[in-house]
Amino acid sequence: MDGCLQVRNNTQTGAGHPKDKGDEDIWVNDDEDNDSNLGVNNAEEYLQNCIVEDQVANIRHAAIKVACHVNPFQEQTNEDQFYMVLEEVRRNVLIPEGYWVLECEWENLLYPETEAINLRTCGNEIVVVLPKAI
Repeated sequence: MDGCLQVRNNTQTGAGHPKDKGDEDIWVNDDEDNDSNLGVNNAEEYLQNCIVEDQVANIRHAAIKVACHVNPFQEQTNEDQFYMVLEEVRRNVLIPEGYWVLECEWENLLYPETEAINLRTCGNEIVVVLPKAI
């Protein structure tokens, strides 16, 4: 049996005892040797500790700071120029090379059905199904 096992005194059935009649339930972690099991009077605190121990492996980094929301352009003329060039790119449907979007970049001139994304952190790949129409 995995997890925590609740052991009651001989007089307790687990059917709900009044709070003034002893909260002497003993919680035992059944995953470890019986010699090292310690009774814990505060079952809620022990349960919280069990959850923390189970989840600690999933926490791998410190919290990420939220990016500040400031205008990246120092001057209004630079921002105006950026939006003017962006509008020209949109109007002329200019698509940059190197992103496997242009037909000349596709293998056998066929739009790929999937794309493998290399996860450098663990050496694995994720295969993503690409939409046929955008």
